[in-house]
Amino acid sequence: MHGMLHRLFTLPPPEVTAPRWHVSPLVDAVAYHFSWVWLLVPLLLLGPQHPQDYLLMFLGVLTLNFSHQALSLPYVYLDSEVFRAHRLRCTLFPLVMLGGFLLCVRLWQWTVPRGHYSAMDFAIGGGVVLLLIEIFLLARRGRPLPWLKAGLLTLLPLSPWFFGLAPAPAHWPGLAGLGLFGILLARGAPGRAPTLLAGTIALAAVALFFLPGSDHALWPKKPFGFHLVIGGISGVAYLWNFWHIYMQKFGILRLYNAKSQAPPEAKAPPWVDRLLVFGWLPLTVLVIGMRYRTELMRNLFEIRPFLGPVIDAVNAAAPYGLVPAAAIALASVLLFLRQEWRAHRFRNAPRLSAAAGFVLLSASMLVLNPIKAVLAFGFSHAVEYFVFVWAFLRRKYRVELPHHPLLQRALRRPLLAWGVFFLIVSGGYFVFITYGRTIFRGRPGISVGGIPAGQIVLVLGIFQALVHFYFDGFLWKMRTPQVRKTI
Repeated sequence: MHGMLHRLFTLPPPEVTAPRWHVSPLVDAVAYHFSWVWLLVPLLLLGPQHPQDYLLMFLGVLTLNFSHQALSLPYVYLDSEVFRAHRLRCTLFPLVMLGGFLLCVRLWQWTVPRGHYSAMDFAIGGGVVLLLIEIFLLARRGRPLPWLKAGLLTLLPLSPWFFGLAPAPAHWPGLAGLGLFGILLARGAPGRAPTLLAGTIALAAVALFFLPGSDHALWPKKPFGFHLVIGGISGVAYLWNFWHIYMQKFGILRLYNAKSQAPPEAKAPPWVDRLLVFGWLPLTVLVIGMRYRTELMRNLFEIRPFLGPVIDAVNAAAPYGLVPAAAIALASVLLFLRQEWRAHRFRNAPRLSAAAGFVLLSASMLVLNPIKAVLAFGFSHAVEYFVFVWAFLRRKYRVELPHHPLLQRALRRPLLAWGVFFLIVSGGYFVFITYGRTIFRGRPGISVGGIPAGQIVLVLGIFQALVHFYFDGFLWKMRTPQVRKTI
């Protein structure tokens, strides 16, 4: 009995890999499978008014989620080996997101005048998107541009927007920058092999430069609030966030599948785990959309203009979709159990525990207050991420690496390193969103350059989340040897 308790409550050293679990049975169950219970149970004991009845817990969850999104940044930028492996990805996309953040913060309250943008402005915007696609295609073909050149050239066509008082029509300077970008990209690709897309864009930019009437304003037909653009970007972030959270649950199941001792032919195929995770989503969307339209519209104000039509469509489909959606959810569980019986005779405790935690959490969203259940869902996602990254770094840096990364040196004192991270990221976020509201009540809120801190933090959260989702898409793939070594 004493030996069993010792194994349960003792954290294994970093060089020891658990046979079937990721860290240990206790850590995995508490952090990965049932971490949502920590938050949901206390929330259920509090009142129903959101967020007044549980304001500090709500702000704590927001702070934790904001913090976990920044957790991959030290790994990328304080380990030169990781950065060199993904130079283009870790430079170009964050630069674009930084530009979007600065632009949206500056223009939150701006109203686009009637007829503000011309055909050339749309040509520039489309050209920049196509050029970014071309840069990534070059990288995938094994002919990447130097990351610094790619980053600087990406910002060149957008410079008229960043240095004006407003995103004034770029016209000739922006178009000239786009043409120069295309020419340099076509000439500067490794091997000096011009690409079709870059060459076409360069020629089109030069042609538009001389095209009569291209300066004629076409959009908008009436004044347009820039906050709707921010709302559209928020909508993209919300959708990507759903995919990201569910795929993390899927990834945990696949991790246990990879560590299973079953023969390869008996292991669960990916579609079984993907169905278990995503099979609950149709039923969840239908039930929450039917029961809580008012609450969703009141609390998700950033995407309210886009959310209303979606919820209306969900409600229209609900009478016809509830039974099929429930059947899909039930089938996902039965197929998972069938696969586990065939492969392990229900002896793979990590997979069964992870599946049970996910199914119970999904079911709670159908019968309990969905806002509280969604908060618990987000809380569990952040806890999972923190524990996974902690375990990954603990195991990766257990021995001195030849390139002596700065992150490894910092983690020699883990309590200090993690404490500084939380103090800067979590503490800064919490102070910015609560100053004048829950702490130092009655004082004017913090502002930067005349812009309220709450507005800055909201926009920062959107673009930081997009970077986080993007980085996660390639940093933690189990098919990469570096990741597989540490799980």
